[in-house]
Amino acid sequence: MRESTLVPGMPAPPFTLTNHRGERRSLAGYTLLGSLLLAFHRGTW
Repeated sequence: MRESTLVPGMPAPPFTLTNHRGERRSLAGYTLLGSLLLAFHRGTW
């Protein structure tokens, strides 16, 4: 595996993404609310 690959139980690195409304959201902002599950889907809508 590559060194940057996450494995189960490993903390995710800090990041910020743009949501569907164009608002910037950070991982840190969501984790302040409690536990967080991230799901990434490949493909088109």
